[in-house]
Amino acid sequence: MLGRVLSRRVIQQSQHVRKFSSNLRSLISSELIAAKSEDEEMASLMNEEMVTPIEFEMEDETESNTFVLRSQYEDEHIEVRVNVEDVDASINADMPEYLEGDDWTKDAAEIAGQEEDENEDDGQSVYFTATISKDSSDVNAVFHCLSDHEGIGIESLRFERKEGQEEDTTYAGPTFEDLDEDLQLSLQSFLEVRGMNEEFGSYVGMYALKKENNLYMNWLKNLDRFA
Repeated sequence: MLGRVLSRRVIQQSQHVRKFSSNLRSLISSELIAAKSEDEEMASLMNEEMVTPIEFEMEDETESNTFVLRSQYEDEHIEVRVNVEDVDASINADMPEYLEGDDWTKDAAEIAGQEEDENEDDGQSVYFTATISKDSSDVNAVFHCLSDHEGIGIESLRFERKEGQEEDTTYAGPTFEDLDEDLQLSLQSFLEVRGMNEEFGSYVGMYALKKENNLYMNWLKNLDRFA
C-alpha cells in the first residue's frame, strides 16, 4: 500500500516537473522574441538619429560586459571604458513627485508610463572612465563620468601613476560639484574638445543599452540549454 502511494507521488512530481520545464521554455521563447524586437528598434534608432563618434575606434568583444573607445588628440592618448552593468540605478529609484500618499493616481500612472517610454528611447545613464595620457607625463588624468541622452556629466577627476610605475596612494580628487562653477565648465569643455560631447554621450548610452540587451539574449539562450 505504502509503495503504491509513494509511486503515485513520484509520478505526480515528475508530471509537475515536466509541466514546469515546458512552461519555462515557453517563457524563455517569449522573452527572446521581445528582446530581439527591442534590439531591432534600438539598431534602427541608432542608424537614424545617433551620430557615430568617428574620431573614436571601437573595441567590443561579444561576450564581454565592457567596451572601449580609443582616440588621439594632439599628443594625448584617450581611452574611454564603459561597463554596461555600471548604470545609474538612482534615476529609476527616485520617488515621483506626482504620488499622492502611498497610492498611484490614474494620471500618475500614465505620466510614469510616458516617462519610462521616453527614457527607454533615449538609452540609459551609464558610468564610464575616460583616461587621458601623455608620453611626456608620468601620470594619467582619469575622469569618472555619467553619460546619458543629455550629454556627459563629470563625477570626479583623479590623477594616477602609469602602469609599471611604483604604486602610490592616489588622491581621489575633490567632489566635482564642490568645485568653482567656472572650473567645472572649463573641465566640461576640456572633454568636449576631445570629442566627448552631448552626441558622444547619447551614443554611448544607447550603445550600452543595446549591448546589455544582446548579453541578455545570450543569457536566455544559455538558460534554454538547461531548461
